[in-house]
Amino acid sequence: MYRSLRTNTSKQTLAFSDFPLPESLSDFPHNTDVLQYLQNYASHFGLQQYIRLNTVVQSVEPADQWKWNVCARTGETTTTETFAAVIVCSGRDRYPMLPNIPGFETFSGEILHSSSYKGPEDFAGKDVIVAG
Repeated sequence: MYRSLRTNTSKQTLAFSDFPLPESLSDFPHNTDVLQYLQNYASHFGLQQYIRLNTVVQSVEPADQWKWNVCARTGETTTTETFAAVIVCSGRDRYPMLPNIPGFETFSGEILHSSSYKGPEDFAGKDVIVAG
């Protein structure tokens, strides 16, 4: 995400019902404020112990009645654990997609998907076209 990104959802809609966003934040918080809010939420409710970052879920299979075996890999370590519930949140925009536009293969300039954009510095002094 780019550095200046703000949410397009108001803080009243964005907040969890049991943990409001601070009143001091603007109605459409900056991405760093949302990150801090989520970290505070996890800390307040003791959720860090259940969060696994940089982990690839390799499989989810039925176990005993109403349970699931989840095989996951973190680095070189693979583990299988059993859970009572599984929620799949794959992220519909996880992988960037560029349309097939005639001339792409011969274009000598830079083609960049918006997911790679972080700020304007790399484009200073350049001619830029934004399509989409």
